[in-house]
Amino acid sequence: MLQDQDPVDPVWFNTCYSAITDDQAISVSHVYRLDSEHRLSQASIIGGVSSRTDADSLKQEAVFGQAAYRHLLDDCFALNI
Repeated sequence: MLQDQDPVDPVWFNTCYSAITDDQAISVSHVYRLDSEHRLSQASIIGGVSSRTDADSLKQEAVFGQAAYRHLLDDCFALNI
């Protein structure tokens, strides 16, 4: 099944978007891996809060957040919005 190769270590991403105005948002992201005891732990060097706070970047974060929300609804409820 894996062509005689070991499976890669799993990695999970989580991003939370928060609207701060009608067309601007910020995000908090983290990356998670399994530790040596196979427990979920936050990767120490990846993730954090929105680093760019200029108006264009905040507007782009809002677009990303809206898209993430639409995809979440579609994945969970097959709404196709």
